[in-house]
Amino acid sequence: MGNLMSFGEFWVNYKPFVIAFAVMLVLVFALMQLLVYSRRQAERELDALRNSNLKLYLERLENNKRLALVFRKPILLLYKLDGYLKAGDDDKVRAVIQELDGMKLEPRDKVEYLQKRMSFFVSVLDAEEARASFSKLSDYLVSVKADTVELYRTMLDEGEEIIRVYLDRDISYMGDLLKKAESTQHPVLRGIMYFRLAKLAHFKGDNEARKKYLELAESPLRGTDYEEIIAKALVSPEALEIN
Repeated sequence: MGNLMSFGEFWVNYKPFVIAFAVMLVLVFALMQLLVYSRRQAERELDALRNSNLKLYLERLENNKRLALVFRKPILLLYKLDGYLKAGDDDKVRAVIQELDGMKLEPRDKVEYLQKRMSFFVSVLDAEEARASFSKLSDYLVSVKADTVELYRTMLDEGEEIIRVYLDRDISYMGDLLKKAESTQHPVLRGIMYFRLAKLAHFKGDNEARKKYLELAESPLRGTDYEEIIAKALVSPEALEIN
């Protein structure tokens, strides 16, 4: 049976390799910390630009190669999707969706993406793709046993409501939606429900109810994307057909 090597002998024989390995670990750790810092910095910059300068936000995403070193491609595409949705560039939204459909996304990113996918196709009145998006979202949440978690159950309920209002134009839903609005404490959520009631009243041909619900939605939704739509709809109800 051979003699075990003493620590002193080990150190003499393998000192260069141990030092090299230690240096490599330090460098890897430093690079990971730098990547985390760079990613957070880029996230803050992009979030600020998206809200203040949409044109520059999109230019940065399309031309800044440094971002490709900081973010995975699916994340960059999700950022682009946000920008194109806000800019109303439907052709580029469709192109990004086509790319994202073929990619494997992290669970949180997948849920966020399918929500945005559904909202886009609802907005362009593509019922088939909107329903397909909701079906994929529902199936995925069921598959990971998240459909009973309150946050995701609420998300699915919201999806069903959007389909009933925007695609089905289901005026029979008005009673239930009104009860839901009246029992909702959050003013913005309540305002959105009143806005949807105004849409259903418009589809029903009830001008008085349409005006009433638009006025109820006006105050809680001031300062949101709905403000401009409500202002238009109060003057030209036809705006409710496409918003």
